[in-house]
Amino acid sequence: VELNSLSILNNFIECIQNNTFSDLKSLTILNLDFNLISAIEYEAFRGIRTLEMLLLEENYLTTLHPNLFTDLNRLTHLSFAGNNLESIRNEAFAGLTDCLERLYLYNNEIRHVESGAFENLRKLSVLSLMRNRISYLDIDLFLHLTNLQTLDLSSNLLEILGNMVFSGLVMLNSLNLQNNMIKQIEPDAFRDLNSSLLFLDLQTNQLSSLRKESFTNLANLKELHLSSNKLTEIT
Repeated sequence: VELNSLSILNNFIECIQNNTFSDLKSLTILNLDFNLISAIEYEAFRGIRTLEMLLLEENYLTTLHPNLFTDLNRLTHLSFAGNNLESIRNEAFAGLTDCLERLYLYNNEIRHVESGAFENLRKLSVLSLMRNRISYLDIDLFLHLTNLQTLDLSSNLLEILGNMVFSGLVMLNSLNLQNNMIKQIEPDAFRDLNSSLLFLDLQTNQLSSLRKESFTNLANLKELHLSSNKLTEIT
């Protein structure tokens, strides 16, 4: 079968079994949104090497097996938005090193992302983790995302932005941190963003004071949003 696009959204599928799509040698788009998927077997996507877009939004997945995508070396767009994912483990996106450009993990229950989860996703330009339950960012989490331009961490449970927490994000243009619980920003939190960052959203947090040195290296910043915090002073 020479299918290029397959849409099976809004059905009652519960499990994606091994080699389900292996005969579809020309498939570029696979849409499995709005099903009841709670399990994906280890070799479910084996053989569909032409796939460029994989959509699994609004399902019931709680975990992603390591090496699930090792055959998908042309995949550019991947979305697990609106599932029940609780953590992202190392090797979750192994095999997508030289292809993945957009990764959507918003509207899940993610509490923890292991430090090597995004390792070597060199082409990733958009990463959305908004509306999860992340309270801490490992200092090496974004270290290898040297092409990332948009990072959305809004509506999580972050309290402190530690020094060098965004290390590696030398191309980042937009950083959304609104609607967290941020009460402290360390002086070097934004160190690696000095020449690239244009947009920074920190509104609806718990900031009571700001140190100007936290932002002084952001030479090209055009928009800074600080509304709805608890600011009483800027030092």
